[in-house]
Amino acid sequence: MRLARGVLAGCAPYIWGGVAAVALMVMAWTGSERPGALSEYVASGLMKDIGPDQIRRVELNAAGQTPLRFVRESVAAGWHTATAEGLKPLDTIGTQKIVVLLNFLHNTAPERSIDISGMPLSSFGLDPQPVWQLTVAKSALQTAQPDLRIDFGKLNPIGLSQYTRNPANGGTNEILLLPAFVGEAVAALLPP
Repeated sequence: MRLARGVLAGCAPYIWGGVAAVALMVMAWTGSERPGALSEYVASGLMKDIGPDQIRRVELNAAGQTPLRFVRESVAAGWHTATAEGLKPLDTIGTQKIVVLLNFLHNTAPERSIDISGMPLSSFGLDPQPVWQLTVAKSALQTAQPDLRIDFGKLNPIGLSQYTRNPANGGTNEILLLPAFVGEAVAALLPP
């Protein structure tokens, strides 16, 4: 009897390890059927129907500054700044700024939609001219119609969100609040 207890006591860690392994296998096998389990990610940003890799042109007009235009022929070709003299390749940091912005526009949902019927756009920094006007397009040609245009206004009073509007979507009665980090990604494209 004493010998059996000693042998069983020495096997206890292996027995508990086996029980834990079986429990983990059962959890893994049944885990996908639980309510509240992780589901497939779905983009919900203003550019949710357009993948960042599809964009070939980004234009930024900032009040009182020369408009900026960035283009690429393909993902492999990389981003270039379009100037009167021609195309100039962007450095790694400039390219990364555009990639971050496009990912934010694809993935970051507006926090809130506000109906501003009867309120002046100037209350939101969108009139007479927005702080920034951003357009993105799947075509690198300047004559092609943009796929998305966003007017960026001022920050909300607590500074965590920025007033924006998409003039092509519902006219002037709808203002969208985007997280401030999206506007910061736009501002990062501006020269210092």
